[in-house]
Amino acid sequence: MKNLIVMRHAEAAFGYADHDRPLTDYGQSQARVMGSMLAQRFPVIDYVWVSDALRTRQTLAGLEVGGARFGQVQVSPDLYDGSHLDLVHCVHGSPPECAAVLIVAHEPGVSSVVSYLGDTSTPVTRTLMRGFSPATVGIAQMDFPWGAVEMGMLPVWEKLSTE
Repeated sequence: MKNLIVMRHAEAAFGYADHDRPLTDYGQSQARVMGSMLAQRFPVIDYVWVSDALRTRQTLAGLEVGGARFGQVQVSPDLYDGSHLDLVHCVHGSPPECAAVLIVAHEPGVSSVVSYLGDTSTPVTRTLMRGFSPATVGIAQMDFPWGAVEMGMLPVWEKLSTE
């Protein structure tokens, strides 16, 4: 069974150029807490796609401080303003042997990809497609190759939140 994990970055500060916005102290705490939650579920997340924005990279670092462990990490500038199709492209590009793939990106891409891949009639999918709060995670399981993921193929999502 494979797990797709989609996460919005933790809370970011204002007053900086958007791409260079750092996490707030609370955002750093959110990332550590979510890292602990993910570590309890996944001994190792095999592959990570992360936006090149400062706040997403700091979120990933905070996840590690919280106990999450990662295999390979791929920084992708396409995820900064990424649409749902950019996120799907990352899923398709994940190594076939990976059991767990994490994407750390931004709104509205993260909620849009859940809407695109999920069944919009299920309560959790509807909640996630309305928008991810900072440091929120959506998880979907599947039993087919990463390259086969298409619209509506991941009907059941689970939500993890630090709130």
